[in-house]
Amino acid sequence: MPKSKPPRWPLGGMIAMMVMVWIVGIFDYADRHYPVSYKVQQAKWVEAANTLPTTSGVDLSDKVVNLDGRRFENCTFGDGTILTYEGEKPFIFNCKMVTKPGAPPNHVQVMSDNPALMQMLALNQMFEIVIGAQVPTCSAPEGIPGLPLQ
Repeated sequence: MPKSKPPRWPLGGMIAMMVMVWIVGIFDYADRHYPVSYKVQQAKWVEAANTLPTTSGVDLSDKVVNLDGRRFENCTFGDGTILTYEGEKPFIFNCKMVTKPGAPPNHVQVMSDNPALMQMLALNQMFEIVIGAQVPTCSAPEGIPGLPLQ
């Protein structure tokens, strides 16, 4: 009795599965190691900055103010203001600090739960306290107005 050869389809199926695994692995690697370009991220940030809900002419003293994704125009802030920012969305803060006559210097806090932002705040504090220099300013990406604390 002649010996029969095993069917070839399991070998073809294995090769097809290996090819699919390699393709998925390559796409996964590319997705993790080649993120969206800076220009694309910047364009999304600029677009988001141009559509922010606006708060105008409000006194923010003694309040907790979340900056993420908001625009503040012609507002005032002073002693007791806590500014929180997580870095998830852009913000615009064109407000003036007010000091009451005869009052001690204003105490305004800037807070975040974002570790990268906390490091930047610590660096700013180091420049301000240890070196005695003025806090460095940060530049905004093209198309986003600066964020001065006037």
